[in-house]
Amino acid sequence: MKTLQLLFFTFCYFLFSTTCFGQIKSMGFSQKIEESSYFPKLQIINNTLFVCSNTGIYQKDMMKDTDWELYAFENSPVIEFVKNGNNLIAVSMGEWNETDNLILVSNDDGKTYSERKMPYHSEDGKNCFRRIVQNPLNKKTLLIVDERTSGLFRSQDFGNSWTDLSPFGFINPVTFTAYHPLDTTTIFYSGETGFLAGTILKSTDSGITWTEYTVSGGDNCVHQIDFHPTNPNILVFGGEGIIGKSMDKGETWTINKLDQSGMYFYKVLFDKKNPETLYASGIYGSENNKRVYIYRSTDTGENWHLAYRELLDIDCGGIIDMVQYKNRLIFYTREGLFELDLETTPRLSNPKITVVPELTISQNPIDNTLYFNTELNVNRIEIRDVAGRIFQQNTISVNERSIDVSGLATGVYLAVFHTGQQCISKKIFILK
Repeated sequence: MKTLQLLFFTFCYFLFSTTCFGQIKSMGFSQKIEESSYFPKLQIINNTLFVCSNTGIYQKDMMKDTDWELYAFENSPVIEFVKNGNNLIAVSMGEWNETDNLILVSNDDGKTYSERKMPYHSEDGKNCFRRIVQNPLNKKTLLIVDERTSGLFRSQDFGNSWTDLSPFGFINPVTFTAYHPLDTTTIFYSGETGFLAGTILKSTDSGITWTEYTVSGGDNCVHQIDFHPTNPNILVFGGEGIIGKSMDKGETWTINKLDQSGMYFYKVLFDKKNPETLYASGIYGSENNKRVYIYRSTDTGENWHLAYRELLDIDCGGIIDMVQYKNRLIFYTREGLFELDLETTPRLSNPKITVVPELTISQNPIDNTLYFNTELNVNRIEIRDVAGRIFQQNTISVNERSIDVSGLATGVYLAVFHTGQQCISKKIFILK
């Protein structure tokens, strides 16, 4: 009898633990990312997963049960890299600030490397690199983005020389560039204008001329674009509370407003084997975020629903990058890597988007006074720069709906509104 009871309780424990605990699993890579402006990337090459991190690039063979191994650029905070045989080029955070990033070059598969300066830079001689990408049909041809100068540069000899392709206009921040994988004469370049409007620039002649497309919806930023694996006309992008879709190769865009999600979508990707299915994720404009959320579309990006969510016991900060490998989604958070099995993970029974109470800025750009409207009981407001540094704090009463910001210089900031239960972030532009 005791044996049967023991078996029964063992079965109940196993059943409880496998159904009530979360579905995502740690991948054993747990480097903490504390720098808020550092967004390192994931990349899969020939069944090997590469992770750019605080201390270099690490690799793991996805076909075998192997440990993580240091691959290249030891002790350098790498953002992104490209590879041509044993030749590697990476963009790095340099001295952990936004004002002087580096290009790292290796000719022996990352064992040794040197630093290289770009011939193009801002007036003070510094750069702020955000992306480096490769022409999928010609590995020697590269694009690099310099946010500090709003610059876009091309190399056709794997980084030995560079040509300035910078489009017209001012974009800050610049968040993305890529060759269209099915038509590499077409280049996309996106981000946000100085007045907080999302923007996409497109060239159909390899960067000689450019056309600009402003994203509707006001305050936004086009963080990333993904391309349908077989239809060159279908594109999607991730923005701030929105996901955009084009059916004509980026000439026009329809906007799916998911503002109530509160998410900054940093990654939207097509399922390469089933491209009618897409996944999207990112981070929320709030602090102490211990949740990961995945949104899904099953009709090629027309409609979206919340497909998966999980509360973690760590302050992961949301998802800063995501790739798919076979039936798994792999997430990069500020607390490490996790994976989700798409075949065994149940769909949410109630896949509704969690509504974030509305808070709006009455006037943006702002000169000396920040006015806002909300039904929330805001008790404190912090003004931060994009790197997270606090420039101003105000404690306010329940009925107050404005604060003095006359002491702030011209620039882009985050206004973080605290209610006691949550906080909501809004981008503001101070213009004196």
